[in-house]
Amino acid sequence: MENGIQAQEKTTFDYDRPLFKFQDEQRINPNKLLRYTAVTRYREGIAPIKGQFNVNFKGYNDEETGTRRIFMYNLSIQDMLTHGLIKPSQVILEVKDPSKYRYDVKYGSETEWLRKNGYCYEILVPLGVLKGMGTIDNEIQKFFNVTSRWEKRNVKTWVLVRTSSAEKFKASGGTAFIDHVHGIYRNVNIGWLGAPLNEFGPIPFLDETGYNEPVNIDLGINLNAISDFTELRKALQKYDLDLKEEIREKLMFVITENKK
Repeated sequence: MENGIQAQEKTTFDYDRPLFKFQDEQRINPNKLLRYTAVTRYREGIAPIKGQFNVNFKGYNDEETGTRRIFMYNLSIQDMLTHGLIKPSQVILEVKDPSKYRYDVKYGSETEWLRKNGYCYEILVPLGVLKGMGTIDNEIQKFFNVTSRWEKRNVKTWVLVRTSSAEKFKASGGTAFIDHVHGIYRNVNIGWLGAPLNEFGPIPFLDETGYNEPVNIDLGINLNAISDFTELRKALQKYDLDLKEEIREKLMFVITENKK
């Protein structure tokens, strides 16, 4: 098998076995030289991998053939490069058409969007060759003609602030409770409001209230699907809190299209 093989649409995926079948002489693999890379478009009926800490890839060692296989299925280009470990609000796309790189609810059905813009990737190399994800990242970047890296950037940020010294949100004790779907936060740190905003929001969130005591807040808004900045501000105002759009320097993951 040769490095750099590009699989065609007719290739069939199998979760339990490598993309390609080894011949008997290859299974012996005395020189430990077996390797290939395969990329396909969206594959029907295959769910993306969801692992620990939200990683979207999986790998295993085959001691018989002396190889390591890593694979990911039906992902956007952005998700292939971030491996599920970087929140969308931390990613900057310097590309001609962002709609080809990551999904947005305004595009409609995510499944339909992935059918047009999703990819699968698999790599098989000798055991001990892969040291981290650097080799995989380089191959994915080369295939899509992009560059990715971490950079400090001045970006628009949702900043949570207090508008008075009143503690209308002060908790009175009790068991900690969090419900992002209904915007309910009981006896928890105020920074928990930012968890779904950073995960699903369009831009980063930053808590600058300076308040460190437990709070009770009931926003009545699904923060897992928030897009209306005005609605969220209105819900916060009854607690003498506000959300401002300001520029802050943050460490961002930048994906840039290379010149052809």
